[in-house]
Amino acid sequence: MNIASDPKSVPPTSTLSPEAAALAVATGVLTVDLDAICANWRKLEKTAVPAECAGVIKADAYGCGIVPVAHALANAGCKTFFVATLDEARVAHEAVPSAAIYVLDGFFQNCGEAFAKIDARPVIGDLNELAEWDVFCRRTGWAGGAARGGRSGRGPGRARLSGPDPRGPAPDRSRARSGTSRGAACS
Repeated sequence: MNIASDPKSVPPTSTLSPEAAALAVATGVLTVDLDAICANWRKLEKTAVPAECAGVIKADAYGCGIVPVAHALANAGCKTFFVATLDEARVAHEAVPSAAIYVLDGFFQNCGEAFAKIDARPVIGDLNELAEWDVFCRRTGWAGGAARGGRSGRGPGRARLSGPDPRGPAPDRSRARSGTSRGAACS
Protein backbone atom coordinates (compact mmCIF):
# COMPACT_ATOMS: atom_id res chain seq x y z
CA MET A 1 0.00 0.00 0.00
CA ASN A 2 1.27 3.49 -0.83
CA ILE A 3 1.01 6.16 1.81
CA ALA A 4 1.11 9.88 1.11
CA SER A 5 0.95 12.71 3.59
CA ASP A 6 -1.35 14.65 1.26
CA PRO A 7 -3.63 12.69 -1.10
CA LYS A 8 -3.71 15.69 -3.47
CA SER A 9 0.03 15.30 -3.98
CA VAL A 10 -0.35 11.74 -5.28
CA PRO A 11 -0.07 11.57 -9.06
CA PRO A 12 -3.27 10.43 -10.84
CA THR A 13 -1.53 7.21 -11.89
CA SER A 14 -1.10 6.16 -8.24
CA THR A 15 -2.56 2.90 -6.96
CA LEU A 16 -3.69 4.57 -3.74
CA SER A 17 -7.29 3.55 -3.03
CA PRO A 18 -9.79 6.09 -1.66
CA GLU A 19 -9.69 4.30 1.71
CA ALA A 20 -5.89 4.47 1.79
CA ALA A 21 -6.00 8.14 0.80
CA ALA A 22 -8.33 8.85 3.72
CA LEU A 23 -6.04 6.96 6.09
CA ALA A 24 -3.04 8.84 4.76
CA VAL A 25 -4.32 12.13 6.17
CA ALA A 26 -5.83 10.66 9.32
CA THR A 27 -4.18 11.72 12.54
CA GLY A 28 -4.99 8.36 14.04
CA VAL A 29 -6.79 5.16 13.25
CA LEU A 30 -9.05 3.43 15.75
CA THR A 31 -9.69 -0.27 15.42
CA VAL A 32 -12.74 -1.38 17.40
CA ASP A 33 -12.56 -4.97 18.59
CA LEU A 34 -16.22 -5.98 18.76
CA ASP A 35 -15.25 -9.45 19.97
CA ALA A 36 -13.50 -7.87 22.98
CA ILE A 37 -16.57 -5.71 23.72
CA CYS A 38 -18.75 -8.84 23.63
CA ALA A 39 -16.29 -10.77 25.81
CA ASN A 40 -16.40 -7.96 28.39
CA TRP A 41 -20.20 -7.96 28.31
CA ARG A 42 -20.32 -11.76 28.75
CA LYS A 43 -18.00 -11.50 31.74
CA LEU A 44 -20.21 -8.84 33.34
CA GLU A 45 -23.32 -10.83 32.49
CA LYS A 46 -22.01 -13.80 34.48
CA THR A 47 -21.40 -11.62 37.53
CA ALA A 48 -24.80 -9.92 37.28
CA VAL A 49 -26.85 -13.10 37.82
CA PRO A 50 -29.72 -13.13 38.72
CA ALA A 51 -30.10 -9.61 37.33
CA GLU A 52 -29.96 -8.87 33.63
CA CYS A 53 -26.84 -7.20 32.25
CA ALA A 54 -27.54 -4.36 29.81
CA GLY A 55 -25.29 -2.74 27.25
CA VAL A 56 -24.66 0.99 27.63
CA ILE A 57 -24.27 2.43 24.14
CA LYS A 58 -24.69 6.13 24.81
CA ALA A 59 -22.44 8.70 23.10
CA ASP A 60 -22.35 6.63 19.91
CA ALA A 61 -21.31 3.61 22.00
CA TYR A 62 -18.50 5.73 23.44
CA GLY A 63 -17.25 6.50 19.95
CA CYS A 64 -17.32 2.89 18.73
CA GLY A 65 -20.62 3.23 16.82
CA ILE A 66 -24.08 2.44 18.15
CA VAL A 67 -25.06 0.22 15.22
CA PRO A 68 -22.06 -2.14 15.12
CA VAL A 69 -21.80 -2.37 18.92
CA ALA A 70 -25.57 -2.96 19.36
CA HIS A 71 -25.54 -5.66 16.65
CA ALA A 72 -22.54 -7.39 18.21
CA LEU A 73 -23.94 -7.28 21.75
CA ALA A 74 -27.38 -8.45 20.59
CA ASN A 75 -25.74 -11.38 18.81
CA ALA A 76 -23.93 -12.14 22.08
CA GLY A 77 -27.27 -12.26 23.89
CA CYS A 78 -27.76 -8.71 25.18
CA LYS A 79 -31.47 -7.84 25.23
CA THR A 80 -31.42 -4.44 26.96
CA PHE A 81 -29.57 -1.25 26.09
CA PHE A 82 -29.18 2.18 27.68
CA VAL A 83 -28.68 5.31 25.58
CA ALA A 84 -28.48 8.97 26.55
CA THR A 85 -31.01 10.57 24.21
CA LEU A 86 -34.13 9.81 22.26
CA ASP A 87 -32.16 10.29 19.02
CA GLU A 88 -29.72 7.58 20.12
CA ALA A 89 -32.72 5.40 21.01
CA ARG A 90 -34.00 5.73 17.43
CA VAL A 91 -30.65 4.55 16.06
CA ALA A 92 -30.48 1.68 18.56
CA HIS A 93 -34.06 0.64 17.77
CA GLU A 94 -33.29 0.52 14.05
CA ALA A 95 -30.22 -1.61 14.78
CA VAL A 96 -31.90 -4.00 17.24
CA PRO A 97 -35.70 -3.65 17.01
CA SER A 98 -36.43 -6.42 19.52
CA ALA A 99 -34.28 -4.93 22.30
CA ALA A 100 -35.52 -3.03 25.34
CA ILE A 101 -34.04 0.46 25.05
CA TYR A 102 -33.89 2.82 28.03
CA VAL A 103 -33.24 6.55 27.62
CA LEU A 104 -31.18 8.08 30.43
CA ASP A 105 -32.23 11.65 29.52
CA GLY A 106 -35.59 11.11 31.18
CA PHE A 107 -39.14 11.90 30.15
CA PHE A 108 -40.29 15.38 29.33
CA GLN A 109 -43.59 16.99 28.45
CA ASN A 110 -45.02 16.05 25.04
CA CYS A 111 -42.38 13.44 24.19
CA GLY A 112 -44.46 10.34 24.95
CA GLU A 113 -45.46 9.62 21.37
CA ALA A 114 -41.79 9.63 20.31
CA PHE A 115 -41.00 7.05 23.01
CA ALA A 116 -43.99 4.90 22.09
CA LYS A 117 -43.22 4.99 18.37
CA ILE A 118 -39.91 3.19 18.91
CA ASP A 119 -40.88 1.33 22.11
CA ALA A 120 -38.21 3.19 24.10
CA ARG A 121 -38.43 3.45 27.87
CA PRO A 122 -37.49 6.55 29.83
CA VAL A 123 -35.37 6.51 32.95
CA ILE A 124 -37.53 8.63 35.24
CA GLY A 125 -35.30 10.91 37.27
CA ASP A 126 -37.62 13.10 39.31
CA LEU A 127 -41.21 13.56 40.39
CA ASN A 128 -42.03 15.96 37.53
CA GLU A 129 -40.96 13.36 34.97
CA LEU A 130 -42.94 10.72 36.83
CA ALA A 131 -46.05 12.92 36.70
CA GLU A 132 -45.60 13.52 32.94
CA TRP A 133 -45.06 9.80 32.38
CA ASP A 134 -48.18 8.97 34.38
CA VAL A 135 -50.29 11.45 32.39
CA PHE A 136 -49.02 10.04 29.10
CA CYS A 137 -49.66 6.41 30.09
CA ARG A 138 -53.15 7.13 31.44
CA ARG A 139 -54.10 9.24 28.41
CA THR A 140 -52.88 6.76 25.81
CA GLY A 141 -53.09 3.44 27.64
CA TRP A 142 -49.48 2.78 26.68
CA ALA A 143 -47.74 0.30 28.96
CA GLY A 144 -44.25 0.14 27.49
CA GLY A 145 -42.44 0.45 30.79
CA ALA A 146 -39.92 2.79 32.37
CA ALA A 147 -37.09 2.68 34.86
CA ARG A 148 -36.53 4.87 37.84
CA GLY A 149 -33.24 6.42 38.74
CA GLY A 150 -31.72 9.54 40.18
CA ARG A 151 -29.27 11.30 37.90
CA SER A 152 -26.60 13.39 39.54
CA GLY A 153 -25.20 16.51 37.98
CA ARG A 154 -28.50 17.69 36.55
CA GLY A 155 -28.96 20.70 38.81
CA PRO A 156 -29.48 21.32 42.52
CA GLY A 157 -33.27 21.56 42.52
CA ARG A 158 -33.96 18.07 41.19
CA ALA A 159 -35.91 15.79 43.51
CA ARG A 160 -34.38 12.38 42.89
CA LEU A 161 -36.24 9.13 43.19
CA SER A 162 -34.48 6.85 45.62
CA GLY A 163 -34.99 4.15 48.19
CA PRO A 164 -36.54 0.71 47.93
CA ASP A 165 -39.50 0.17 45.66
CA PRO A 166 -42.57 0.09 47.95
CA ARG A 167 -44.19 -2.51 45.68
CA GLY A 168 -41.45 -5.06 46.33
CA PRO A 169 -38.93 -6.68 43.99
CA ALA A 170 -39.15 -6.28 40.25
CA PRO A 171 -41.00 -8.95 38.26
CA ASP A 172 -39.17 -11.62 36.28
CA ARG A 173 -38.16 -9.96 32.98
CA SER A 174 -38.20 -13.27 31.13
CA ARG A 175 -41.98 -13.04 31.05
CA ALA A 176 -43.97 -10.69 28.84
CA ARG A 177 -42.45 -7.35 27.82
CA SER A 178 -45.78 -5.56 28.14
CA GLY A 179 -46.94 -3.67 31.19
CA THR A 180 -45.16 -1.17 33.33
CA SER A 181 -41.82 -2.68 34.19
CA ARG A 182 -39.87 -2.05 37.37
CA GLY A 183 -37.02 -4.20 36.12
CA ALA A 184 -34.30 -1.56 36.05
CA ALA A 185 -32.99 0.97 38.47
CA CYS A 186 -30.17 3.43 37.81
CA SER A 187 -28.08 5.73 39.89
